[in-house]
Amino acid sequence: MLKTIILTLKKIKYTGRAIGDDIRVEIETSNHFLAIEKKIQRGGTIDFTTEIGQIVTNQKSLTIPLTVRVIEQDILFNDVGSSQKNLKISLATRVPQSEVYQVSVAEARGYTTKKIANFEVTIEVQVFQGMIRYVDDTKDGWLNVKPEHGREDIGLPKHIKVLLYKTDVKREYFTIMEGVLRGSNASVALKSKTSSYLSSRNPHGDAVEMSYSISKKIFKFQGKNYKAVDHPGTKWKKGVYDIELPDHPHLLGRNYPDIRYATSWFRIGHIGDRYLHAGSLSLGCITLIEHDIWDRLYTSLVKARKGDGMSIGTLTIID
Repeated sequence: MLKTIILTLKKIKYTGRAIGDDIRVEIETSNHFLAIEKKIQRGGTIDFTTEIGQIVTNQKSLTIPLTVRVIEQDILFNDVGSSQKNLKISLATRVPQSEVYQVSVAEARGYTTKKIANFEVTIEVQVFQGMIRYVDDTKDGWLNVKPEHGREDIGLPKHIKVLLYKTDVKREYFTIMEGVLRGSNASVALKSKTSSYLSSRNPHGDAVEMSYSISKKIFKFQGKNYKAVDHPGTKWKKGVYDIELPDHPHLLGRNYPDIRYATSWFRIGHIGDRYLHAGSLSLGCITLIEHDIWDRLYTSLVKARKGDGMSIGTLTIID
C-alpha cells in the first residue's frame, strides 16, 4: 500500500545573543520549499502547524536531504545561517517523529561580529497508510458520504482532511481525520469515471484570531468589523474560546437561501450548542447579521487550522 509522509514545521526557538527580530526561516527538500517570516525576540518560541510538503511512497524506508536556513533581515546586511542533514524517516510507525535542526547565525555588519544567535527549528514527520485527500468544494459546503456503519448519509464540511485507503470503479473509501467524525470510516461515489470529490491539493492555512464585543455587538476579523447579535438572556463570559470546524449541516441556515454557506456553523468552545453563524437573530449564538459577507468570511475560516484536529483558531470575548 502507498504511504503518505507529511512534513510539518512545528516550532522555532530563538536563543543565544540578540541580533534582531525580523526572522525568515526557509526549509527546503528536493521537492518542497517553505518560507516563514515572523517577528521573534531573543528568548522567544513560536509554535506552528505549517505543512512543508507531502511525499507519497511505496518504499520500506526513506531518507531525504533537508536544509534549514535562518535569516535575520536587515536593511543593509542580512545575518544568515543554515543547517543541512539527511532526515531519516521510519515508515513502520504511525507515531509522529521529530527532528530538531540547530542553526547558528552570526551578526554581520559588513564584517562578522562575535554576536551569535542560535535557533532551534523543529520538523515533525507523520506517516499514514494511504493517500491524504481533502473534501473539494460543493454547492453548499457539504459533501454527503456514506458511513461505514450506518444507513443514512452524513455531511462532511468543505476542506476536511481524509485518508484515502481504497478505490473501486464506483466509490472511494477513506478515514475521516478531522472534526467531530475523526477516526471513523466512510465512502463516497466518484463524481465521474475520471473525477473525484476529493482533492490532493492541501487548502489549509494557519489558525485565525477573532474577537467579539458584547457591548458594541461587533465581531472583528482580520482588522474588519462586522455587525452581530447575541441573546441577552444567555450572557457570554469574557475569555478566549476555541472555534471548531463545522460539525454538521444546520438546517436553520436554509432560511437564508441568499447565503450559500448558511448551514455551516462554527461551534464556540468544545462543549455546548453555541455557534458562530450567519442569520438575523440569536438564541444564544453569535449571529452575524450582514448576510452579504458570510460566504466570504466562511471561505477564510473553513481553511484555517489550529493543529488540534478540531479547531480553526480562537475567539476572544471582550466587553
